[in-house]
Amino acid sequence: MLNAKLNKPQDYLPYFMLLLALFLFRVASQLLQYFFNLPFLPPYESWDSDTLPYGLLIVIQLFIVFLFSKIVYKIYSDKIRPNAQIGYSLIAIGTFYFVVMLFRLIGGLTLLQDIKWFTYPIPSFFHLVLASFIILFGYVHLSISRGESTNA
Repeated sequence: MLNAKLNKPQDYLPYFMLLLALFLFRVASQLLQYFFNLPFLPPYESWDSDTLPYGLLIVIQLFIVFLFSKIVYKIYSDKIRPNAQIGYSLIAIGTFYFVVMLFRLIGGLTLLQDIKWFTYPIPSFFHLVLASFIILFGYVHLSISRGESTNA
């Protein structure tokens, strides 16, 4: 668990930055492979589970990058207004998302290799990154709203 001495939103900034950087790496890597097929990255097909057309996927990914960047900026500039209800909701949604994607990852590496959706470990891993961001944001809302007498 996170260090109990973290008691303001900015204390969590390095964790948010790491998760955002990992997701940015994913988006950029897939985009590079789509256009250039670089030999030092896994092939494009490894990044794409073929669930959505790539044009739609990149738009959604860029929206997520924008939204998460906005959250990081709000945390950095101390403009987060912690709310316990939002915290509980984000933790519940993020945990459900994390469990489903962890099942997808483990299932695809073991018993469910014959079902196409389960056979893409790279997208599954990065879904875990997104779920972790959501859980962490919920945790910040919850812990800060409980621990502060005035919300920043």
